[in-house]
Amino acid sequence: MKKVLMVFIPLMAMFKMGDAQNLSFGAEISSNFHLESILPEVGLKLNIPLSKHSQFETGLFYQIRKNDGTISINNNLYIFNINERYMVVPLLYKFSSQIINLSFGINHNYYVGWGFASDSDDNVQINNYHREDTYLLGVQGALSKSLRLNNQFFIEPMIKVSVMVYPYSDVLAGFGFALVYSKVD
Repeated sequence: MKKVLMVFIPLMAMFKMGDAQNLSFGAEISSNFHLESILPEVGLKLNIPLSKHSQFETGLFYQIRKNDGTISINNNLYIFNINERYMVVPLLYKFSSQIINLSFGINHNYYVGWGFASDSDDNVQINNYHREDTYLLGVQGALSKSLRLNNQFFIEPMIKVSVMVYPYSDVLAGFGFALVYSKVD
């Protein structure tokens, strides 16, 4: 939690840098492809304008990733799947145009827990799961298109890719959309 606060305190200071009157925020839902599975991601996002076409984009997202494992009991090998839960804080530069939007930057991933997904035998139950790497650093890129619904709301379909680079590599790719509110003067 301390790491999350260390990220958000500088973000709040950036409000002074951006034009606070033109902030936009919204809710995002997307699906990520990970280890042959489609997994959900939901969250809130904030766009802080830096110039006419440039924005700083951040948010707080809840993400599930699948992790496969094996366990040996009495010389029998069982395969199981764990749903790892993460809170993700992206710090992105966003270039916006009428044609397409491009976002890229880093994301901070904080492991917050797990849930049992499935196993190869109904008699096997996983009661404990430990994750040594509770913080992951990644790079993220996205393409989106802003479609105005009215003067204040627009919908933003997107495709995105996230690559974990520390402490190990992992790739997620997905698609989704955001409903964004933007105050218009």
